Amino acid sequence: MVASIGAVAAPAQCAAYFERDDYYAKDDPAHREASAWRGRGAEDLGLTGPVDPDTLRSVLEGVVPDDSGRRLGRPGKDGSFHHRPGRDLTLSAPKSVSLLALVGGDARATKAHDAAVARTLDWVERNVAETRMSEPGTGRMVRAGEQKSVIAAFRHETSRNLDPLLHTHAVIANMVRGPDDRWRTMANEKLYSHKMLIGAIYRTELAGELERIGYRIEKTHADGRFEVAGVSREVIEAFSTRRAEIEAAMAERGLGATAENQPAARRAALVTRDPKREADKAALTAVWEKQAKELGFDAAALKAQAIERSAVSRGAGRGAADVEPAREAVEWAVAHLAERESVFDRAALLAGALAWRPGAVSMAGAQREVAGLEKTGVLHAADLPGNREVLTTEKAAAAERETIALVETGRGRGGAAPPGRAPAPPGATTPPPPHPPHGRKADEHKHTPR
Repeated sequence: MVASIGAVAAPAQCAAYFERDDYYAKDDPAHREASAWRGRGAEDLGLTGPVDPDTLRSVLEGVVPDDSGRRLGRPGKDGSFHHRPGRDLTLSAPKSVSLLALVGGDARATKAHDAAVARTLDWVERNVAETRMSEPGTGRMVRAGEQKSVIAAFRHETSRNLDPLLHTHAVIANMVRGPDDRWRTMANEKLYSHKMLIGAIYRTELAGELERIGYRIEKTHADGRFEVAGVSREVIEAFSTRRAEIEAAMAERGLGATAENQPAARRAALVTRDPKREADKAALTAVWEKQAKELGFDAAALKAQAIERSAVSRGAGRGAADVEPAREAVEWAVAHLAERESVFDRAALLAGALAWRPGAVSMAGAQREVAGLEKTGVLHAADLPGNREVLTTEKAAAAERETIALVETGRGRGGAAPPGRAPAPPGATTPPPPHPPHGRKADEHKHTPR
């Protein structure tokens, strides 16, 4: 259950790949419902409903589909345009959710995934979408936010090994519209730097939706990854053959676990990847159901229990009750990060708060509590050139002020003596410390009696 980001390849190939999900027939209504335009930029262009492959291809080629003839990119000498199509942000559900939705047939779980994806993409557009433009007055190229995005979302339901895998490819076109109504290319730095936070937002939104429809959540990793209670590890691993291939490839090369070495995991995924295979929906579902029965996995029973719980707790949800968990979550994340570093990224703090208890805290609640701590002086924006997204605690800031004051006091007195050492008399010089051989620590070349 991760968020991954990759560059989109050739527009025509991309449009055909994402539009096609071999799990569905072309005339199946579910096929049309599995794709959707997202983003305020798409709305401005009148792009709504299922994604049309031809329109997507034009958008990825940099053509603004508004009859203006506007095209983004750099014209080549031969009359062609050089334009980077965009980025593929993939949001994948936990295996237990995929099993409940695709093997157990709980359409509510699929809708929970779709809702979590929609909210995550809305946050991405409003907080991450940027462009580069000339700064008035200086002419410097700077990154500017408040951009409207054009996103084509495609929900797919199988892995390359034809295991159940509920995931959505959000194709973020390299095309944004600013407050001045001009279309420009998108800057991707913030998208990549916020990848972990984007994954955390999706997870907490999905967990909240699943709890609302009656499922219970079990946190499995410190970063907030979770599974649905009642789905055993044995069942999850049995339906995760693609992950097993990647882990085996990494183990063979001595690259460690996937969570500890994600760049290596991505490379292992590429070298072990087979072409996508076609499958008939009914036949594939029958195979999954047979495998589930052999494993003793009863998705129908879990669904029935969830429906019963949701009927009892209907109407409950986030709201005023979100205030207290959000405060506790942010305070926990601050304490956790401050133990290791005096400064930390705002994105890391928010991701930590959301990971505290998946589904308990909304992104809006976490942001509100962080803003409150900044207002009261518990948190400060760290004074680092060009980076206002780094925070520090008042305790760390006070310690730094004290250190600076001691240094300044020492300068005024001609050099303060370290604790436990008498100050040098006026005019005296301090002998330089002995220099160890190059590349060694000072005590590594001492003679050791045999």
